Amino acid sequence: MPNSDLLRQLFRNYKRSHNPGFEVVAQQLVTEERQKNHHVLANDLQRILANGSVAVRRNGHFHPLPRNQEEDAGLLEIRHPSKKIQHNTIN
Repeated sequence: MPNSDLLRQLFRNYKRSHNPGFEVVAQQLVTEERQKNHHVLANDLQRILANGSVAVRRNGHFHPLPRNQEEDAGLLEIRHPSKKIQHNTIN
């Protein structure tokens, strides 16, 4: 099925809240992207379907963040400091 038809069907299923139809069409798009050798996009789409998010990009590659499978929670948290190191040094 041409990509434009798949996209139309995907949007129709989304609007109708038809989850099984949505997932079937979304999986067809993933398969189509894989056949085009768009593996990074296909992997991202597959991850989004599986858990609703994409892994963090580092150096042009995607690495999944570690998760606690029992509690379905992240094993790490990214924090950004409120102050820079220059504010904590003595001259």
